[in-house]
Amino acid sequence: MSIAISRLAEIKQIPYYRIAVLQSFDNVMFVVDKEDLEVGTSGFPPATTPSNVGEVSPLPERSNVLNILFQYVGTQSHQPVLDQIEFALILKVAEAAEKYEVHKAIVAVQFKLRKFLKSNPRELLHFALTYWNPGLVEEVAPFMVNTPLQEMEILMKHCPRLFLKWVCLDHLYLNPSC
Repeated sequence: MSIAISRLAEIKQIPYYRIAVLQSFDNVMFVVDKEDLEVGTSGFPPATTPSNVGEVSPLPERSNVLNILFQYVGTQSHQPVLDQIEFALILKVAEAAEKYEVHKAIVAVQFKLRKFLKSNPRELLHFALTYWNPGLVEEVAPFMVNTPLQEMEILMKHCPRLFLKWVCLDHLYLNPSC
C-alpha cells in the first residue's frame, strides 16, 4: 500500500507528511493534501495531525460523491459542473459537504439544489431541516403548501417552533383575507 501511495504523492507533488489517504465506501482511494483539507474544510483533523505512511481513513460515502466533493478542496481553479448531475447525487454531495464542512461545496451545491425546488420539495425540506437552513425552508414552502399538516408535522418533528411558523404560513396561504 505505501508504494502506491508514494507514487501518487510524487505525481501530485505532495510531501509524505501531508498526505491523507481516504477510502470511500466502495473502496476507492483518494490521496488528499492534509493542508488543503484544513484550509477548505472544517470537518477533517488539522494538517498537523500525525499519520503513518500507508494509513487509510475509511469514509462512509461512495466514490462518486467524494470525487465531486474533493474537487472543491484545494486550490484548483475549476470546480465540477453540476448541471449534468441528477438530483440524488447532488443531494448526497450536499450532505457530505455539510458533514465535512467543505465550504466551497456547500455554497455551490446548495445553489444547484434550488433548481429542484418544484420537483423534489420533500427531500429539500428534509435536507434544509437536517442541516438547519431556514432560507431553503422558506424557498421550498410555496411548493409544499398543499401538503397535509399531519405529514408536515412528521417531517418537522425535530423543529417544533418552525412547525408552528409553518402552520401560520399555511393558514395565510389558504386564507389570504385573514
